[in-house]
Amino acid sequence: MALVVVSSRAIALRTLGQLEAALGPGSSHPERSVAFHARTHLTLRRFFRFAPAHFLGALRIVVSFLVPVLSLLPFGPSGVRHWLARNSLFTAQTLMLAAAARGLDTCPMEGFDAMKVSRVLGLPCGSVVPVVIAVGHQSASARVEPRLRRSLAEAVVVH
Repeated sequence: MALVVVSSRAIALRTLGQLEAALGPGSSHPERSVAFHARTHLTLRRFFRFAPAHFLGALRIVVSFLVPVLSLLPFGPSGVRHWLARNSLFTAQTLMLAAAARGLDTCPMEGFDAMKVSRVLGLPCGSVVPVVIAVGHQSASARVEPRLRRSLAEAVVVH
C-alpha cells in the first residue's frame, strides 16, 4: 500500500521551465500552440502575483452577494486556497481512475492535519493539501458492504 499526498501551490516558477522543455525548440507542437501556452502561463503568473491580496478577498465577498457564482473566483488568500484545492481534486480523481484501470483500489481521505502533513513532507509555505489517497490491493479479508446508489433516473435530470 502507498499513501499519495495531493498538494498544490499557486503557479510555481519551475512551471515555466517545464513549459519551455515541453514546447520549446525541437517539440512537435505547432508554433502557434507554443505561443498560446506561453501567453497563458504569463497571464496566470501575473494574475497570481496579485490574486491573494486581502482587499481582493473582501471585494470578492461583497460582489458575490450580488452574483453568487463569483464567490468561486480565486481572489483573496482564501479564494486562492479554495481554487487550488478544487483543482488539485481533479488531479486526485484522475489518479484514482488510473489506479482503478490498473486493478488497484483507492481510498481518498480528509480530516487530517494538513499543516502537520506539509511539515513532515517539507512542502513549501503556501501549499494546499486537500486529500491523501491510499492506493493498494484490497485485502482478501476486507469487509466490502453493498453500496447504496440512486438509480440513474433519480440522479440525473434531463431538460
